[in-house]
Amino acid sequence: MKYSSSERSTVRQTSLMADEEISRHTLWLCVGAVSFLLFFVKFGFVRSAPIISVTEVAEIESPTTVEKIATFARSRLDGAKTEPAAQSKIRLTIDLSDRRLYLYQADRLAGSYPVAIGQAEWETPTGTFEVIHMEKNPVWEQPINGKIVAPGEENPLGERWIGFWTDGTVHIGIHGTSDESQVGQAISHGCLRMRNSEIRRLYDLVFLGTPIEIRD
Repeated sequence: MKYSSSERSTVRQTSLMADEEISRHTLWLCVGAVSFLLFFVKFGFVRSAPIISVTEVAEIESPTTVEKIATFARSRLDGAKTEPAAQSKIRLTIDLSDRRLYLYQADRLAGSYPVAIGQAEWETPTGTFEVIHMEKNPVWEQPINGKIVAPGEENPLGERWIGFWTDGTVHIGIHGTSDESQVGQAISHGCLRMRNSEIRRLYDLVFLGTPIEIRD
């Protein structure tokens, strides 16, 4: 079919208008997608995978070398929590003199739990700290003979690990226990031991960055 010069001009103009309309819609879709992504990043719905250092290995009362690194990586992605609004006012105070952990929310006492503390020459450090590592069902390496203890009833770390201090080799934290009769005693290598049912409850309330105060 042949078109006159005026008809060809009309067709070209119509085609150009259609192309401009498609370009405008494409631009707005791109702007919308970028805005949507920025919103999710800003409010914490998108986070990158953590960088795991091979020096994050425990020697005493903490998870072990190779197995710990693998479990630690999973816990950072699965178990470690960022700070939601409801948890941002939670803090922990440990009084070594009465061997108890106090949970505060918005400066209101929300819980009190007995803990085992460090024995002589392995005293629990005092001062202000924050939660730096969280792990469910940790493995443990016996510090003297290197024996690996898998998660379970015989694991002295119990069911949860909440780390708050490390020098790069030794790690100290709050954890469960395989012998709940020891809770309340000065018997650990610096860590704070809790009953498994109570450490599970505490684990669900704290997050990376939760402030901790330990006092004599």
